[in-house]
Amino acid sequence: MKKSKNEVITSLGFSSTSKYYSWCAENGFPATTNKGVHQLRKELAHKNSSKAIYTLRKHKDIDLGKALKKAAEIGKLEQLKNLGGIFNTIASASQEIIGAKKTNLIKEKEFTEFLYFLHQKSNLVCDRYISGLKNIFHYKFYWKKDYKDWKRPSHNKERQFSSLLRHIFAQYEVPLFMDKAWLENSYPRHTTDLRIDWWLHIADGHNIRKAPKLNFPLTKKMAHFFIQAPSTYEINNAFTYGIVMAEEGDRRLAEAIIPSRLQPLILTRCVEKSESYQFILATIRFFINNPMFDRNQVGPVLDYIWAQKYTSREVFINGAHAVLPPAEPNFSFTGRCPDALMRRTEEWHRQLNREKRANGRSWDSMGIEGFEFEEGIQGRPSYKKWVITELLSSRELSAEGKAMRNCVSSYSFSCSRHSSAIFSMSYESLNAGKQKCITIEVSKQGVIQQVRGIYNRSMTPQERQILNRWASKRNLTISSYL
Repeated sequence: MKKSKNEVITSLGFSSTSKYYSWCAENGFPATTNKGVHQLRKELAHKNSSKAIYTLRKHKDIDLGKALKKAAEIGKLEQLKNLGGIFNTIASASQEIIGAKKTNLIKEKEFTEFLYFLHQKSNLVCDRYISGLKNIFHYKFYWKKDYKDWKRPSHNKERQFSSLLRHIFAQYEVPLFMDKAWLENSYPRHTTDLRIDWWLHIADGHNIRKAPKLNFPLTKKMAHFFIQAPSTYEINNAFTYGIVMAEEGDRRLAEAIIPSRLQPLILTRCVEKSESYQFILATIRFFINNPMFDRNQVGPVLDYIWAQKYTSREVFINGAHAVLPPAEPNFSFTGRCPDALMRRTEEWHRQLNREKRANGRSWDSMGIEGFEFEEGIQGRPSYKKWVITELLSSRELSAEGKAMRNCVSSYSFSCSRHSSAIFSMSYESLNAGKQKCITIEVSKQGVIQQVRGIYNRSMTPQERQILNRWASKRNLTISSYL
């Protein structure tokens, strides 16, 4: 039995036809009053559930389970927006799932039900794993099993996520470090998709050597060691590990090369037997063939080699400024004595320091704002204030290099020409005072292309989290090889 136009509008609590039609369009219902009782009951239930979520906003302690249940009933995660915290993260993930036009309401409802199930059965519906769950749902076409058949293996969130991935997608074993592909949210979408494609490639029983768009052509031996990389490694680091181990190096050498200038070259689409490919292998073999070479000096030596082979020089000839090509563009390890190479490296670093002290150059900001972020409650031991600031003079670069034991002072020329900008991340806490953390290089295109801690160490997970926040806030891109 159909109701009249006025009865339809009144029964749903709308004051005018136009308001009712707008509500229908926003919620996926036909914008007409020619409806039966069954349809009106459906719309009324939807409206009441939306109202229940709105009511939740008035409470200080919002229960995630109740909110997800209500959202699942109406299939509208967007209703959770502005509830704060995890709710905003979920709503944003939902918007990415359904797209800008918000036309795929069935897909949104399915994603809502997926999250509600996982909230009941696991601890994965949290800020850390929402992006991973969104990616799992995004690849629904590749699901091998129903997620509803999955059982939580432990209370550990990392194990839960790995288990869920393998239940849904994997027919063959996948190394644990590859799971990070699903959690990446600071890279461009195409980079994340490519790494997920590699994960699925291995999960289907294929060799990583045959995976699409690998940056470095792997031999069978390299691929073997890549798969065996430690579970704590980032995916990019596993490639370097595989190459070094295949050349009969060791983990210590691999971890000395990972934060060095050589790492970006490894991850920049080398063609087999190209000049870059041969140079990478020659460099690794040089250090392997000299096992007593101090591994702590690998980074500084590679800085020197990079400057000689790839970096233009700023000079003054007869009082006029000039830019010359690199000093040794054909640098080779053939006939190189380790002691002589170390002496030249040390002299180069001393010369850099002399130039910076005499120069005293400064420059304007590239226009990228810094960042401040506070953790914990001020005055308590757990409180930390994170700060990222741009370095704007050769003296600041020199002080940063001295404190962090790196050669960032060599960036004076690039910074003054605004081809790069250097930032320093530090934190201040009640117990530790002010501590420097990492030095960051950003290109003029807004790409974070190099990050180094003291003695060229890699970022810690906490530092990466702060870097991700800054990159997101300032619309920066984190290079795929970091």
